[in-house]
Amino acid sequence: MSTENNFALSGSDDNTLKWWEVETGKCLRTFIGHIGNVTSVCLSANGQFVLSGSYDKTLKLWHVTTGECLHTFSGHIGNVTSVCLSANGQFALSGSGNHFLISAGDISLKDNTLKLWEVETGKCLRTFFGHNNIVNSVCLSADSRFALSGSDDCTLKLWEVKTGRCLRTFFGHTSSVMSVCLSADSKFALSGGDDQTMKLWNVETGRCLHTFMGQDGFVNSVHLSNDSQFLLSGNGHILTKSDNTLKLWKTKNANPDIASMQLSLVLSTEISISLALTYERILAQAYEEIQEENYVAAAQHIRKARAIFGYNQHCKAFKYWCDLYTCLTCKADVQGWKNAQFIGHIDSVGSICLSVDNRFALSGSSDKTLKLWDIETGKCLRTFTGHTNIVSSVCLSTENRFVLSGSNDKTLKLWDAETGECLRTFIGHTKIVNEVCLSADSRFALSGSNDHTLKLWEVKTGKCLRTFIGHTSFVTSVCLSADNRFALSGCSDGTLILWNLDWELEDQFPADWDEGARPHLENFLVLHTPYSATLPTNRVPTREEVSLTLTRQGIPTWTEEDFQNLLYTLGCAGYGWLRPEGVRQQLEIMLTNNRNALPSPNLQTTNNQDLSLSPKPQTTGNKAFFWF
Repeated sequence: MSTENNFALSGSDDNTLKWWEVETGKCLRTFIGHIGNVTSVCLSANGQFVLSGSYDKTLKLWHVTTGECLHTFSGHIGNVTSVCLSANGQFALSGSGNHFLISAGDISLKDNTLKLWEVETGKCLRTFFGHNNIVNSVCLSADSRFALSGSDDCTLKLWEVKTGRCLRTFFGHTSSVMSVCLSADSKFALSGGDDQTMKLWNVETGRCLHTFMGQDGFVNSVHLSNDSQFLLSGNGHILTKSDNTLKLWKTKNANPDIASMQLSLVLSTEISISLALTYERILAQAYEEIQEENYVAAAQHIRKARAIFGYNQHCKAFKYWCDLYTCLTCKADVQGWKNAQFIGHIDSVGSICLSVDNRFALSGSSDKTLKLWDIETGKCLRTFTGHTNIVSSVCLSTENRFVLSGSNDKTLKLWDAETGECLRTFIGHTKIVNEVCLSADSRFALSGSNDHTLKLWEVKTGKCLRTFIGHTSFVTSVCLSADNRFALSGCSDGTLILWNLDWELEDQFPADWDEGARPHLENFLVLHTPYSATLPTNRVPTREEVSLTLTRQGIPTWTEEDFQNLLYTLGCAGYGWLRPEGVRQQLEIMLTNNRNALPSPNLQTTNNQDLSLSPKPQTTGNKAFFWF
């Protein structure tokens, strides 16, 4: 509609736009030029120009009075689904996507982008990447500083127009987001979706302020009044003809519900001290029972400690309790609460991984980075940069030395977890890499891709050992068995394939020792050496403190069960022919000879050398430091 409400503009599946006189219903002008359905139209603030988007993958700028096409904006490789003009008429914004694959099996040819255009010249100034599906709706803020988009990937995204950076992703819709709108002051966003809801958002925090239910069909269009007090929604579906109504909503609640205040229970000093002493005494008893391997008795003591008022979630008791998870059977009775929030990525997190010892978390994001986090404090220890597209999958090696990642840039990357350095890039896939995993001994990597294949890689050299062909669509998930006998893959066509890995074997006769197994024993010693420090929780840690929390220091200790697990690991790594007593004797020799200088698994690489998987010692004074 024009600002005076006397003219209306429409776009149609007949590839045309029409300019109407509201009072008489007369068509004053037809704009002809598109060769595909016209999906979106927009009128400039001064009423002199019209912008349109079409399934012919173009935008067109028209003069209202003459009907002349002034500019054609070309650049999208998918259907243009939504267009918007800036308030000053200098810029145009468009969203795009495809409801079908342009080339069979090639999702990389899907557009799913926004583009910013200079109206005067028709030049594309910027492309906004981040959505994983069709962009259905776009909107510019009044000052043209921000852009808002809604997509079939069920999200909204807020963008900085100047840089093209995604500032925030809004999660909450359970189906396609069909329409978005920004308030006049850019403080609020409104969205409507195929989940039959409308949502009001706080732009600064990304928090959903309210969900408007009661829609009987898809919410295809939304509008927010200038004062943000009224909302308008359009509902329905062209096929089902459900609802097909407009609804007006009022946002301001004159009588908001206010919860009654609940104060914390105050205890006297004497009672508080008494409870604290009782708590510590019971936990001391629990610790003694754990040392004596009386796990049932220890659990009973910890239950008593956690039953004390105010101590149910206390960190010390909870740590002891969690230590028993590997000693006693967990029952089907569980509670959960938020322990830490990891904040640092600037776009959606698509892949996560926990370290074997539960000290670290690894994440991969659409912001093209990986981040390593300290579980206890929630602090980001390291950011890994190098991928040129979305990081789709991440994996930590069992000894926390290596990080492996897969990306939409069609590559895998191996990283040094301690330094953040990229050690090797694995090139071979021709489409997006969806999933990666490392073998138990970190010698091999497996990847699955949109090119319908799996690839098995040698980590030390980066060489692709084998490409597995058999899937008819995208390989979305992969897994290696602990003994490297099998690979399992999942596909977007709903099938799984189990692959037998037929390795060539070397003839080996039983022996007490082989130097090739030394890295595995050194890794074993590392994993059974305590960490030397923890991060402070009340302030930002120094670089030295971050390094220390990633450092192991002291004398390794292990149980017979740990030793049997080592033998199993050696078997998986091709050293099953080593006699157990020979391995045990070698461990004792390594401890005796290196009492003051235990090995440190550092990665030593140069551009012209293979990756060394053999740990090397690093000592300071008479203390041994274990760097993973």
